[in-house]
Amino acid sequence: MVQLSKSFSQYPKTMILVDDHAILRAGLKALIQEHQEEFKVIEEASNGTEAIDKIKKIKPDIVLLDISLPDISGLDLIDSIKKYSINTKILILSMFEDETMIVKALKMGANGFIPKRLAYEELIEALKTISKAEDVYVPSCLAKTVLRGMLNKDKKTKLSTRESQVLRYTALGYGNKEMAKKLNLSVKTIETYKLRISEKINAQKKSDLVKYAIKEGLLKEEEGTGISDQEETSN
Repeated sequence: MVQLSKSFSQYPKTMILVDDHAILRAGLKALIQEHQEEFKVIEEASNGTEAIDKIKKIKPDIVLLDISLPDISGLDLIDSIKKYSINTKILILSMFEDETMIVKALKMGANGFIPKRLAYEELIEALKTISKAEDVYVPSCLAKTVLRGMLNKDKKTKLSTRESQVLRYTALGYGNKEMAKKLNLSVKTIETYKLRISEKINAQKKSDLVKYAIKEGLLKEEEGTGISDQEETSN
């Protein structure tokens, strides 16, 4: 039997916020401070490297972790957090609600997931839930999706239209800035799409992306790919 750290029977729970958006961190911190008897933000980090350095030293009770960081994927950080602070609970934040990503995060050891659109409504409930020994938190609106993903882990991977566009341009050699301009998206959004694609198809390097794009017929002429000019400018 693994014994939980002493701190998890005590309040307030110590927290580190990890997100590269200072305004969002400030808003979440203000919300948490309204419940200061239960939760206390003791540190913040804007990237993965900074987060790991602080987690090693502090070993917080909870890490509120954005999936999309400028240097390291939030998913990749899960293993590192558990390595350096095994009893730390991890609550994932993301602007994307992708079934594959959520399921992967939970299987890797995350204790809960909140989409950013629900952060202010769901955060405190999520923190209270994951503070209990083995409880996992997923918003009710995503529960069926996550359960389906857990049960159908062997189903065929399906990319969205936008993911197919990003994969196609990646395989054709476009850089992130070129893709962002062509698809009318930010560079950060392009990077996030590439991360999601890699996770979905289990790609470890660019050659894996190219091979998958060829296998799926994404490098054929545009009229044969199902990616029209109109789709390229849509979200």
